[in-house]
Amino acid sequence: ICANNVIANIDELGSVMEGVKAILAPDGVFIFETGYLLDTIKNKVFDNIYHEHISYHSVEPFVPFFQKQGLELIHCERVETKGGSLRGTVQLAGGPRKKDRSVDAFIANEREFGLDKPETYRALGRYLDGIKRQLHAALSALKAERRVIAGYGASHSVTTLLHHFDIARYLDFLVDDNPRKHHTYSPGHRLPVLPSSALYEKKPAAVVILPWRFSEPILKKHEKLKGATQFIVPLPELKVL
Repeated sequence: ICANNVIANIDELGSVMEGVKAILAPDGVFIFETGYLLDTIKNKVFDNIYHEHISYHSVEPFVPFFQKQGLELIHCERVETKGGSLRGTVQLAGGPRKKDRSVDAFIANEREFGLDKPETYRALGRYLDGIKRQLHAALSALKAERRVIAGYGASHSVTTLLHHFDIARYLDFLVDDNPRKHHTYSPGHRLPVLPSSALYEKKPAAVVILPWRFSEPILKKHEKLKGATQFIVPLPELKVL
């Protein structure tokens, strides 16, 4: 049984695991992939925190959770998707496979990082507050000169970033490469979403790359704008290119 990028979206996860247990073969495995809380914090991927994601997972709480359901977490690995994800392998309790050393290694790493300590999360909040101040300073200076500023991206994670950093007030419009989003409006702020070709027509003084984890391919795609247009990448640290 496979479940990729759905575990974080399920409210009644215990009842779903009852279903997994009921249909899993005696020698079968349940393999899931979900955003990894340690990477969310470490890599500053806070914009993955939004309404669809009800839970944010790490290995240590998974162990007793699966035990309670009559299941056993036997292997863990980290994958690069979604800014850092956890892939776990689960069998029926007492199943034929031995628990891999990776489970205890992940737990030890989580404790060393401080996932169980409130200060870890407070530190992330302070870091993001600092980025917010830097962004406001850079964008307000441009706006004081009546310059046009665009935002690149109109995804769900972009919505989180816009609201948390409170920067929509500085943006004149958004662009996105997905045709299904063209000529729509951003949630809450109602910024118009245009094709990325609008950057060449409107010639903004600056473009804020809101899906910052994809800044390299975006910069490469719009290399012709460099020089005339500033590109601002907000995370993991603010860069003006």
